[in-house]
Amino acid sequence: MDRQIVSEEELLGWLNAELLKHDECDDCRFTSIMRLRGTDVDGCNWSSPNLRCSGRLVGPCTAIANELVAQAHARLNIAAE
Repeated sequence: MDRQIVSEEELLGWLNAELLKHDECDDCRFTSIMRLRGTDVDGCNWSSPNLRCSGRLVGPCTAIANELVAQAHARLNIAAE
């Protein structure tokens, strides 16, 4: 499957929009993504999205966030700078 190329802002926007669909994550946001110099073994060129939660622990949202990252990791790459 070919990966869709998006900007870092679009990727963060998609991750955050999906995260907001879950009430338990309403105070959590992905704030940044680490761009890789190449691609990983799966062909993805980004990693390590930073998740921040305001006023609550990150723990309850971790499973949801990890699933969203896995979905995005399988289909999206960020555009070259």
